Amino acid sequence: MQRDVALRIDGIVSGVRSQLDWLAHTAKSNLTDEEYSMVVTEVGVAMGAIYYISAALYEEFPDITPAEMELAVEK
Repeated sequence: MQRDVALRIDGIVSGVRSQLDWLAHTAKSNLTDEEYSMVVTEVGVAMGAIYYISAALYEEFPDITPAEMELAVEK
């Protein structure tokens, strides 16, 4: 993969991560506890998958790793 492609993918993944975070917060404020539990469980699964995409990008191109992700990627 080329570095510029990795940067574009990382930008998209970052946007998805933000949207999932917004979804979890909105669900907490607007759903019943049972509905929220179902939504937040699936958001967690999606966030986990996105983490692996990001980790692969940052492993190949360490210089694009955001500071807040550096410790997570090293593990």
